[in-house]
Amino acid sequence: MQVAPMALGSMLGIMASLFSSNLPAQEKTMVTHKVISPGEFAKATNPKPGERQRVEILQPGAEGTRHLAGIFAAIPPGKPGQKPQYHYHQNRESIIQILAGDATEMVDGKAVPLKVGDVIYIAPGTKHTLMNNSTTEEVKYMEFYSPVVPDVVQVKD
Repeated sequence: MQVAPMALGSMLGIMASLFSSNLPAQEKTMVTHKVISPGEFAKATNPKPGERQRVEILQPGAEGTRHLAGIFAAIPPGKPGQKPQYHYHQNRESIIQILAGDATEMVDGKAVPLKVGDVIYIAPGTKHTLMNNSTTEEVKYMEFYSPVVPDVVQVKD
């Protein structure tokens, strides 16, 4: 399986298809759109330096989405020699965009370097983890995923 960063235009096309719906009019929600400003989050200060942070920005029901969720997250500076903590999602597709920092997505044992602005797609069943390459700066990213049901399987060494 080949995994590579994709252009923002491709990510937006995928997101648009996830937002579209063939539901009957009576089943559609009142919310038709939501503007998300990643630049605001990229500049924000982590309230708990040294800890991973996660802020939900798109939640089913709360914002009216049915099949899509999204988060902003921060990964604290890495430690030299840290080991990847892999996980996978049995059914979930994810799109991740790097907003700040120097990251590597470890995908099935292969390192995929990511810089600010890069977008990566992760397919269901793919063992992966996002790592911070810096020992001094946080990595901040935005992730959108579907389906929204709990679907995280931790991989043991």
